[in-house]
Parts: sequence; structure tokens; C-alpha cells
Amino acid sequence: MTIDLFREIEARHGHAIHSLEDLREYLEIALAVEQATLPPYLTALYSIRPGSNSVAAQTLRAVAMEEMLHMVLVGNLLVALGGVPRLTDSRFVLHYPSRLPHAAASLRVGLEKFSRASVKTFMAIERPAAIDAPPQSDGYHTLGQFYHALMAAFTSEPVRGEITHYWADHPPTATIARQFGPAQFYGSEGIAICVTDFTSALRALEEIVHQGEGFIHREQTGDGARSQDKEPWEAAHYYRFEQLWHGRAYQPDDIKEHPSGPFIPTDWSAVAKLRPNARIADYRRVNSPAVPRLLAFNHAYTRVLAGIQAAFTGDAAALQDSVAAMLQLRVQAAALMNIPSGFDDGTVAAPTFELAANLN
Repeated sequence: MTIDLFREIEARHGHAIHSLEDLREYLEIALAVEQATLPPYLTALYSIRPGSNSVAAQTLRAVAMEEMLHMVLVGNLLVALGGVPRLTDSRFVLHYPSRLPHAAASLRVGLEKFSRASVKTFMAIERPAAIDAPPQSDGYHTLGQFYHALMAAFTSEPVRGEITHYWADHPPTATIARQFGPAQFYGSEGIAICVTDFTSALRALEEIVHQGEGFIHREQTGDGARSQDKEPWEAAHYYRFEQLWHGRAYQPDDIKEHPSGPFIPTDWSAVAKLRPNARIADYRRVNSPAVPRLLAFNHAYTRVLAGIQAAFTGDAAALQDSVAAMLQLRVQAAALMNIPSGFDDGTVAAPTFELAANLN
């Protein structure tokens, strides 16, 4: 099971990153974290009825795209350090509901419809760290603390010394053909940064931090929702979800504890009543009519991950197949949510986000 693997790494390394090999393993964990957030966000997005809740749909779509960018950035870091992204390794793919990898036990995520409860969960995932919060590579309470631990590893000895020695024999510039740059990944507000040295490595991590999974926070000086260097309604994921929770938008000069701008209309009932956190095996047990479409969805999802993973090995053609499969996902999800789940609860089927290799 995935959680057993993460606990094994936790037991082996404790609460610090002491070597280049440690750093590679924790970057794999970061990749798993980013991958783990995508299915919950996409499930909530897919559950919104067409023509309704446009602000919520736009928010979820934008955040999901930025999570994909974060996967790309972490993958670039891993490739530059001699690691291999393993997006289709079943040990790194969560079974929902579950806690996020290496997170505190309270930080759990699942596959659920768009609702006040799911938005609250998304706020917990993206919650900014306090200014004085310590870096945490294990048992972290915010993703910012986890990423801060990764940033600290790049600037501390002996890890930095090991990286310098490794790059002397394996220049990171030689891996650019296996990394994602702006030409290979676009469509989100962030930038795909190729990692070629310490400066670009830290920029890649900072790009993730500044989009909401780090120390973007309300300043302690009474400036309300202002972030350190970007307006939170443009950059920070937490504040985007907080707007949905409160049903109001932030204003540029908002100095209140919560957003006080224009109302955001939200119809919490205009969503599909989907079966939460089910797996293919559950649908098979009740002889659900949705099983064939669920299998097709999961094969497409696996192609998305496999294409990204293959691109990190230099197979550019595989990326095109991945993009095509990604475009199919929403159409397939919409079809699923028009099929009764087969359970005696009035629910409809929903994507299970399982790897095709695990469905035999």
C-alpha cells in the first residue's frame, strides 16, 4: 500500500533531509503529493452541472492546471538531480480517502462532489503556513512547510555539497531535453522552469510556493488578505477557495479578516450526487452498469500520467498522447455522472482515478 511506503521513508529519514539521496526521495514524495491533489479537485470540478457555478468551475480548473504545473516543476527538479519520476508506480498513487503523503494525520482528502465540505477540505490542503512555522519534511501541517524543507535542503550542507559534486560529473544542462519548459507546458498562470543550476532549482520551488502551497499568507500587520508579493485572488490557491467558502470576492484593498467584495453566487445543489470514494471493485460488487465507462476513464487517466512520465525520459511524442487523453477525461466524467452508480443510495457513478494496471 502507498501509505506503508511513505511510512517506511519517514522511519528511515526522520524529520530532516541529510543527503542527495534523501532529497531525491522527498522530491518523489512531493511529486506524489501534487499528483494526489489532482483527482479531488477534478472530481469536484466534474460534478458541477454544465452552465452553473461558473466561478467555482473556473477556480477548480485553474487550480488543477497549476497542480499539474507543480508536478512538472518537481519532475524537472528530480530529473536534474538524477532521479526518475514515477507517476505510474502504484506505490505512489493514493487510494481515496487518504491523508496526503507525509502530512499530519488530520490532512485527509477524498473524491467528493463540489460542496461546502469539499471546499473546506481544499482550504485545509492549501492552508498557508504562519510566518514563523518551521520547515517540516514529515508530519507537516501545511504544504508550505514541506516545500520550505526542500528549499532548505538545496541551501544546506552537506546536501548542497553532494549536489555540486554530482552536477560536476552530470551537468543538469544535459537533462533539458527531458525537462518541461514553457514550450512543453502552458495554460496556467505559472511558468515551467527548466532546472540547470541552484538558482533555477530554487526558482522552481518558489514558483510552487507563490501559487498558494507555501508562505503566501495574511501579513501580520493588519493588511488583511495581502500576500507577500502577489494579490492572493490572483495567486494563492487558499484564498481562491476561501472566496468560494464565504461567497464573496477579495478586493485589492480588502483589510478585513474575510473577503468583503462582490458576492459570488453559488448553487450548492447544482451538482451531481456522485458516489464518493468508490473503487472499481466496489462497482463490480454491485454489478454497476457504469463499470465499462469507469474502465475507459481509468485507462485514459493512466495514459495522461504515462505520457507525462515518458516525456521525462525524452519521449516528446508520448506527451501529445497524454494531452489528448487529458482532454477526454472531462467528457468521460460527464458521461459517467449520468449513469446510476448501482448502489442503493440514489447516487451516480464518478471517476475512481485508479491505474489501469490495477484493474484486472
